[in-house]
Parts: sequence; C-alpha cells; structure tokens
Amino acid sequence: MLIEDMEFSGFPGRDADHLPRLTYAGRVKWFRFRFELVFLTPFRRLVALESPDCYVWLCVIDLAGSAVQALANLSIGQGPDHAKFAAFLDRYLAGFAAATLRLDDPRPDRNGAAAVSPAQHFYKFFRSSLAHTFCIDWGGPQHREEIPNVGNSYLFATTQGFAGEHGLGIIPREFVRDFERGCENVVDAFENAADGDPLRASFEPTFNRVFLLKARAPIP
Repeated sequence: MLIEDMEFSGFPGRDADHLPRLTYAGRVKWFRFRFELVFLTPFRRLVALESPDCYVWLCVIDLAGSAVQALANLSIGQGPDHAKFAAFLDRYLAGFAAATLRLDDPRPDRNGAAAVSPAQHFYKFFRSSLAHTFCIDWGGPQHREEIPNVGNSYLFATTQGFAGEHGLGIIPREFVRDFERGCENVVDAFENAADGDPLRASFEPTFNRVFLLKARAPIP
C-alpha cells in the first residue's frame, strides 16, 4: 500500500525503514491497513465458516476480546487492563453503551469488588475465561431464535446460579456486527483526532512502542 509516497506491507519488520517517517495521519492510515489485513479480513472469514459441524462462536468471541483489549490499549490511555477494556466497550459498541443490565458475580475479587456491568462481565467471564480455560464459565452466547421474548438488544441477562443469579448473555451474530462497527468507529476517531486530543495522546506512544520496535524477522 502506498502511504505518503512510500510503499508499505502492513508488517512492521518489513516496513521498519519507512514507518518512523510517517506523519500521525500516515501512521493511522498504516494501522487501518494492517488491522484490515491481519485481523478484520481473517475474522470475517472465520465467522463465515459457521455450520452445524463447525461451532465458531467461542473462537469468534475470543478473537473479538483480544481485539478489544488491543484497541483499548491504543485508545483509552492509562489504567488497568480490565478498566480500559470495559471503557472501550461502553464507548465504542452501541449495545454495551445502551445496556442497563445489572448482573451478578459468583466470584468477587479478594477485596470484594464485583463485576456487575455487561462490559465488566465480558472482560471477566468471556475474554479472560476463554483465555485461561477455553470456556465462558458464567453466561455465554445464545442465538435469538433460541430465546423467547429477549428484546431488541443483543445483550440479555441469563439465569445462571442455583439461587437465580444472573450472568451475561450475548446474541453472537448481532454482537459481531456491533463489534465490527466499533472497530471502524475507533479507527475513524484516531483519524479525526486533532493535536492535543487525549485519543491521539494515547494512540501515538502505544503505536511507537509496539510498531517501531521491530526491524527484522520474524515479520508479522
């Protein structure tokens, strides 16, 4: 891809000579190109593999969770990972931004802090549980046609615990559509961030730390 009269592959090791020479706008353009190449296009092809003998949704949710964490690190700024992750969902995904569910946490942290919002549940029981056990151990995905009277949102409360506690349910196909819109929205926001914008102040040092470090193989 040609950016600011320089040819780029989307791989930082191959692009090491030219990446430092890009302006902020050029770096955002390079990031958009790379994100499409290494994540969005493969992600969409994985979703398209859905069939009766190929259950894609745990892999899809796992990948989406990893992408949310990466985009949160580029866009939210300082703070612990779980807080940046939840803030990203609430800011860029319309379904999470509009959610009013209050959910139960079967295992609060040692200091008594509990995950109660949909964004907090997605981090703790979807993203983190899948990364550690390949299982969503509280809540999970379910298709709209399987749920009576679920409402318009793709987020809903499930009855999970023995005492009627509630976890987060997600209608996966609709979540994927909102997730992809959220990805586009945050990259558009990077593109439109002016000097002094906190979004730009978050993007630039993270981009530099990650993508300007590699100067040789392994390439990706």
